Amino acid sequence: MELHERIRYLRRDVLHMTMDEFGEKICVSRDVINNIERNRLAHLEQKRYLIRLIALVFDIREEWLLTGDEPMKWPPPAFTFDRHMEEHHATDLERELVKAYFNISEEARREVTENLYAAIANTHDARWHEEDEEG
Repeated sequence: MELHERIRYLRRDVLHMTMDEFGEKICVSRDVINNIERNRLAHLEQKRYLIRLIALVFDIREEWLLTGDEPMKWPPPAFTFDRHMEEHHATDLERELVKAYFNISEEARREVTENLYAAIANTHDARWHEEDEEG
């Protein structure tokens, strides 16, 4: 498969986008996408710029676009605590509590965990009991 065929494959079969949608994402017209997919771009500079842009916008490896060497996409990022906390909109206090938890001894963590679990279970049981009384 040639470069222009990989771009068409990416747009049509992987991303399921029209030429207009694909072009909008990389800020070019449908005509430019059509010319890319028909291998009509004359200037090497144009191709390099668009390849980098496509790779960046769609999180695709440039090498895959250029040569077809797998994998197409970058591997998913490794788990990080900070990213996880950010994705869950954790407050500064929540972040500090979790970090502090892992700075105490295993015995203290076990005790905290058991107490927290009991408190959650009691709260859940109390709510369930209130719902039974109302219904």
